[in-house]
Amino acid sequence: PTKLAYCVRLNEAVTCWWRSINGGEMIKAPMIVYDKNVFIGTMDGTVKLMDTETGGHTWRKTLPGTIDTPFHVDGRGIFVACGDRNIHGLNFSGVALWYPCTFDSEFVGPMRATDRSLLQRTLGEGLCCVNVTTGKLRWSNTKLVKPVALIEGKMFCLDTAGNIQAINEITGKA
Repeated sequence: PTKLAYCVRLNEAVTCWWRSINGGEMIKAPMIVYDKNVFIGTMDGTVKLMDTETGGHTWRKTLPGTIDTPFHVDGRGIFVACGDRNIHGLNFSGVALWYPCTFDSEFVGPMRATDRSLLQRTLGEGLCCVNVTTGKLRWSNTKLVKPVALIEGKMFCLDTAGNIQAINEITGKA
């Protein structure tokens, strides 16, 4: 069976383009559309940028691990929690924004972002907060599961007991 990626114009219900997906390319993380581009992360560690108008590949970069959790894209760049236990930050040309931030355990669930931080859960270290500008770890907390909201500089996070805690985004203190 052939694996295909399609682009459909919803207003006209017309297929703009389709591309076959190589046999070795398995895609588990959701594709992201941002600024007329499609960002794809594959299980072999490839990050691809495709133009939404033509379906043409703008560039691709291979990272040293699988991409199997939802990553984040915004105006600052592409942020990927990779199977090599590193969070990688890339600019829109595929160049590293900073040295990867390394963790001791595997990533779980989607990456979240605020204006100042990237938030990613790991199996051993809990919820981790990384400075989006420098790529350095701000804090980690094994009792926190996921961020729920950010209001006036305070993050509200779900903990392992199912309670919501107000956390300072920079210090990680409750």
